[in-house]
Amino acid sequence: MREVSGYHCYSGTPRYNRAMNLTPADLARFWSKVDSSGGPKACWPWMGPRHGAPGSSIEKQYGQVAIARRKYSVTKVMLYIAGSQLAIKRGEYILHSCDNPPCVNPTHLRLGSQSENQFESVSKGRHCNAAKTHCKNGHEFTEENTYYPPRKNRAPERVCITCTKKGGA
Repeated sequence: MREVSGYHCYSGTPRYNRAMNLTPADLARFWSKVDSSGGPKACWPWMGPRHGAPGSSIEKQYGQVAIARRKYSVTKVMLYIAGSQLAIKRGEYILHSCDNPPCVNPTHLRLGSQSENQFESVSKGRHCNAAKTHCKNGHEFTEENTYYPPRKNRAPERVCITCTKKGGA
């Protein structure tokens, strides 16, 4: 159910999608923390509170906002405001096409799966293993020593040929 006039949003399983009653004061507070000065195609960074992995830099943290004493991800709130998404189903995530976690520009947000997110991170070279130059046994990942096994609908994986020949992979 979605009422556009009052911005009341609810759908799906309550565990994943809770009712979100956005009052005019909530909307004003939300928009006051969005920097949309770069224009409609630029990233709109969230300037309010953020959360992320312990020790991660502020640039890599995701925004959060409290509405009616509940914390929500700002990307989820933005999708509700933009009217582009009524329900986030189990196993779906909000992905950034811009690879900028604080961004809330609705044109940069889309729904996808965790495997899509992982595949994108590997293909764009931002996965934690993408920067590794050697396998766990110390062999260098060179063109001659690296094999990419076929993996349908999954992120590519590097295999050390030396380790495979020795039986140590």
